[in-house]
Amino acid sequence: GTWRILEGDVLGRQFWQAAGEALARRTLRLLVLNRNFPPNSWQVSLEKLKSFAAREGRHVVPIAVLPFSRGTARNAFGLEELAVCLNGVQNRTDHGTNLDVTCNETCKVTSLFYNLYNTRYGHEDLVHSVRQQLAPRVAVVHWLDDNVLPHMPGTLRDLAWHVASAPQSNYPPDLEAHVRRTLALEDHASFLHAVRL
Repeated sequence: GTWRILEGDVLGRQFWQAAGEALARRTLRLLVLNRNFPPNSWQVSLEKLKSFAAREGRHVVPIAVLPFSRGTARNAFGLEELAVCLNGVQNRTDHGTNLDVTCNETCKVTSLFYNLYNTRYGHEDLVHSVRQQLAPRVAVVHWLDDNVLPHMPGTLRDLAWHVASAPQSNYPPDLEAHVRRTLALEDHASFLHAVRL
């Protein structure tokens, strides 16, 4: 059989159409959906996949792949992950939704997505919730270097906390430029480059 990877950032609004077309291929055995699936999208996403499969007389077995994190007391992910993701978003180019180097709201949007993962019990709660509501099979993969993580500059941690805790309804307009300048500092850029596996 064949397999296919669908990139949400590349396909944008054509993502689900591409998923339906992929499932229509009888030789397809593995479909990888590389996209952010926040908790409020799980049910709808699963129903779409099952609907596409049923239309083709097929059965889907969802397997969720989650990044490993130690999380925090109130979020499935730590401030380290937020800083790395924010840096990635601010430096990417040609993103399908223009959430990239040209956007002046990367902090606000990244913070919004980060806070969608607020939980009572951190990362363990996220894994449990995914197993119960989305996919009984979950693979957790390491993506940050445990040897580098302890060396995160305190100023970078403070910056990530500030981005995460700023109110969405009144997001500071000057925060975007400040974050871009701060992430570009030599010690921050060095850490952000070294920490990814």
